[in-house]
Amino acid sequence: MVAAMKQWRPDDLRRPAPLVVRAYMQAIYKDVAAAWTRLGDQHDREALHDVRVAARRLGSVLRLYRETAELGGKRMRQLQAALRDMFKATGAARDAEVMRGDLRSLLHKQ
Repeated sequence: MVAAMKQWRPDDLRRPAPLVVRAYMQAIYKDVAAAWTRLGDQHDREALHDVRVAARRLGSVLRLYRETAELGGKRMRQLQAALRDMFKATGAARDAEVMRGDLRSLLHKQ
């Protein structure tokens, strides 16, 4: 399971928006990194899913708040390219995981 992300707090409304958005992005990035370290555990069937979920959240935040986060265009493109590469690299493995789960379910129903 993906770790609990940073939640918006009432005092965030008094902080500069770029700081709040960057803190939120850092919390999501920590979720990606934590799940990524679990990929080597063959018994952790949720690691790849958790990596992709957290990365998807990070990508959404990047798209929605890119101006607010005050990230330069070059840095933004680098982050988006890294996420795109990660999704390409993990897509087939995740599809195989889902298919294996579906097949297992079908076999157990019989």
